[in-house]
Amino acid sequence: MRRISTNPVLFRIKDINHDLIDSTHSPAMVLGNAFHNAMEVYYGGSEEHIISNESEAIKLGLEVGLDFIEKYPDGFIGWNSTYQNKQQVMDKFTFAFNAYVKEMPYRTDNITMIEKGLCEKVDVEWRGEQLSLPVPLKGYPDKVIEDDGYLDIVDYKTSTSFPGDDDIDGKKILQAVVYYFLVYAYTGRKPRRCIFEVVKVTKNKDGGPQVKQYFFDYEENDLFFDFFFRFYYDMIRAINGEMVWLPNIEAMFDNEIAMVAYINRLDVPEEVAAQMKAEQVTDITELLKRKIANTSNMNRMMKTVETKFVSGKTLNYKDMNIQDRIKTKMAEHGMLLEFDGVVEGAAVDLYRYTPSIGLKMSRIASYVADVEQVLGVTGVRILTPIPGTTFVGFEVPRSERTWNGAAPKSKALVIPIGTNTYGQVEYINLVDAPHVLVAGTTGGGKSVLVRSILNSLGSTAELWLADPKGVELNDMKSKRYAEDPEDIRAMLESLVIEMDRRYAEMKKTPGLRRYDKKPIVCVVDEFGDFMLANTDGKKKENYDGWTGMRLAKECTKRKLSVEWVSMSRINKQSAIMALEQYDEENRSEYADLSGEDLVVKLAQKARAAAIHLVIATQSPRADIVTGRIKANFPTRIALRTASEIESRIILDAPGAEKLLGKGDALILRSDSPELVRVQSFNV
Repeated sequence: MRRISTNPVLFRIKDINHDLIDSTHSPAMVLGNAFHNAMEVYYGGSEEHIISNESEAIKLGLEVGLDFIEKYPDGFIGWNSTYQNKQQVMDKFTFAFNAYVKEMPYRTDNITMIEKGLCEKVDVEWRGEQLSLPVPLKGYPDKVIEDDGYLDIVDYKTSTSFPGDDDIDGKKILQAVVYYFLVYAYTGRKPRRCIFEVVKVTKNKDGGPQVKQYFFDYEENDLFFDFFFRFYYDMIRAINGEMVWLPNIEAMFDNEIAMVAYINRLDVPEEVAAQMKAEQVTDITELLKRKIANTSNMNRMMKTVETKFVSGKTLNYKDMNIQDRIKTKMAEHGMLLEFDGVVEGAAVDLYRYTPSIGLKMSRIASYVADVEQVLGVTGVRILTPIPGTTFVGFEVPRSERTWNGAAPKSKALVIPIGTNTYGQVEYINLVDAPHVLVAGTTGGGKSVLVRSILNSLGSTAELWLADPKGVELNDMKSKRYAEDPEDIRAMLESLVIEMDRRYAEMKKTPGLRRYDKKPIVCVVDEFGDFMLANTDGKKKENYDGWTGMRLAKECTKRKLSVEWVSMSRINKQSAIMALEQYDEENRSEYADLSGEDLVVKLAQKARAAAIHLVIATQSPRADIVTGRIKANFPTRIALRTASEIESRIILDAPGAEKLLGKGDALILRSDSPELVRVQSFNV
């Protein structure tokens, strides 16, 4: 009936000639069909989806609706400025479906019919007489329920706005009456009313309900049937070849005037003349006013009832496995993911999914907290996408972690750090790195990782160790070891001098681009403590407060002559003057540089001299990991941090605050922006 009214050409092709022809459909229509499919499963299940409780009904309804949109051919959707891709349709569908299940009560015990296709020859009692319609009616009532002994017909509509309370919709009126006769003919019982449940697909600014019910009470509205009968018989006459004007039901009924005029046949001159005479009026306007007055109150045609019922409905995730929990939670937010597989790792398992077309990766990544909530864990990381693949990944912490043993020996300066999610060993090549920053809070596994790196290096490189705490690296075999901040600074100064010496030696060999003898790896543990000591060469010794014995030790430390040592015991003042003169004469050209200056200088130039730095800190603050440090340490390893801010200081990205501790780490390489998660090796 709608097709012959709005598009008689397609009506003849499809319904009379029975030729198969299709064209593009609006995204809104695709959304509406998806919603109907979802509601069919939500209330009744299907052969594929057996529903045992409301939680399953919500989950499966959501999946079916999203799957319908995903599989709908793109070429048959007429995209517009409102809907430009499938993801936008999915978003609106998800919002509408979630709004409906939250606001409307869930009952299945009173349902007598769900999405049943009916094609019936209408031969029923009507107004005290037998009514027999010559052409059968066909339709698909969304739902028929029994309430207080009466049958009610329910039809769902999705819309961007609610109809006005006084609006008259010819299409809805025809649909309501057709459903009335279909259900009546099929069941033998007269339906009481048709309920149109309009679901708004956009959020109300006033925070009001997203679902409105419009009730068409059949007993109170004979006008519906008057309209239907005239349209029905006009349609039959038109099909039989008569010249009959059929109204466009999607455009004509903007107000009650057109409706009343059509029902009372005011478009037929003979009818108008007879009625004007009966009503004793002289013009059609007065006649129309009389007819409107006689239709009772037009507002009775569509009584609006706002549903106040709101429930805290939630999905029952307890019986789902992890992959289904993730998929369903993302579907709640309108994002369709198809599970591909899981890769078991040492600390985390990687769940891989194929995303639907048009789904923005940045949008998926913003739902970490939602996934953690539904899984009941912390430390989830979302990879959008998994590097080198088309998959989206969810790294989920394992309930029982697998701990790595000792690291394998490094090959040259290629250092093993730990195993990634795929169980493969991740390496850092110090030649390419060329310096490494390791940072993380207490308990993150920083010290264990540093010791693992040193053990892996073995005799591959000459180790220079700076250990401000004096307990982390004191048992490591190294010719160069310092604890005191001044001694550490002196060691770094010596390393700069060694760098200069190596450059001078390289100049003697034309074409040599890298120092070809044994490399040096300098490790500065607790770099933050050293930075806060703020050592530099300008600091003067307070010799005056020293005893003769301390002066003697100072002379010995500086490898001064026996005469100087003995002189210090005889004449302290002379010894002090001698020490000051010695310091001035042996003052390095780098004596005025701070500890940070020395580290930066080494980081900038030492690579070609085969000198590499590894600095570690448990205080990844901006005053410790400064901009200069970050710029010269492009390779960074972040263990668990106390906050997202600290993670951003280390990696320029969040994520480290979600790590599990005890060796769970993220690696940022100098040649890739992608973060790689590893479980580090033990000592």
